[in-house]
Amino acid sequence: VAYPWQSFDYPSDTLLPGMKLGKNFWTGTEWQLTSWRSADDPSPGEYRRTLETKGLPELILWRGNVKTHRSGPYNGLYFNGVPEASTYMNMYPLHVTGLTARPTEITYGYTAEPGAPLTRVVVNHTGVAERLVWNTDTGAWISFFSRGARDITCDAYGKCGAFGLCDPEAALSGFCGCVPGFRPISTSAWQMKQYVGGCQRDAVLECRAGKTTDRFKVVPGVKLPDTQNATVDIDVASLEECKARCYANCSCLAYAAADIRGGGNRSGCILWTDAIVDLRLIDSKQDLYLRLSKSEFEGHAVCLCIIRKATGNFSGENVIGKGGFS
Repeated sequence: VAYPWQSFDYPSDTLLPGMKLGKNFWTGTEWQLTSWRSADDPSPGEYRRTLETKGLPELILWRGNVKTHRSGPYNGLYFNGVPEASTYMNMYPLHVTGLTARPTEITYGYTAEPGAPLTRVVVNHTGVAERLVWNTDTGAWISFFSRGARDITCDAYGKCGAFGLCDPEAALSGFCGCVPGFRPISTSAWQMKQYVGGCQRDAVLECRAGKTTDRFKVVPGVKLPDTQNATVDIDVASLEECKARCYANCSCLAYAAADIRGGGNRSGCILWTDAIVDLRLIDSKQDLYLRLSKSEFEGHAVCLCIIRKATGNFSGENVIGKGGFS
């Protein structure tokens, strides 16, 4: 049966179970969310949420033609920048299609398991994307996650510029720092809390014709950078193979696993050959491996992000000398 019009193909500001966002490459059809103009005006507003179909699929929040927030790439379980989704996947499993070499369409949607509370994903008129779940006890919608276009910490797209690293726990430094082996391009701009100029290398890479002395430093627990211009091969069997590909390519600046469903046996491969943009610390099971000159390893400097993860965010329980024996 052919239907001339289906409401699920025009989702307005709300994504319900069984609906989808994405693009069909044969027909050119795109599915996206568009906010209302105001709380009581359902005409199209200035915010929209789309599924990025270049690189790895990820959800993008736009204000007009300006990218304001991204969910992080899909890692086989959930979108990397929304780790809290792992806590309700048993009720609302995600479905991402098109992770093949030549897909006819790439889409994202979700379903609701039998007995799960009512839920909906909404982009509101203020530029906030959130999952709402109905609480039958209070008779009200509660938020399971919320991401805003005007977030002042680390959710604003590209807040710290190229090769910047945003730390939501570092309010005193304006949340922004540089990844290991980099420094601000303009110290004066950073003193004025203008971070979008980003960071530059402390030492040039040493790689010519596939021969190199460079090494990789892990940046742990992050929302992976924008993959729009990255190279993705979902069929790479291991993280070691991914590392070898990056190591052999002098243009490769960083790599990461694309799929974490194997637990310790990560698979798939993302290679970045362009600037690292929109990187932030998050309670994530994914790490970024950053290419640096071997000279960066001679001083044995350790990134604050690594210390924070190893100490449980400087938990008092991990202070040396506070331990005990039983």
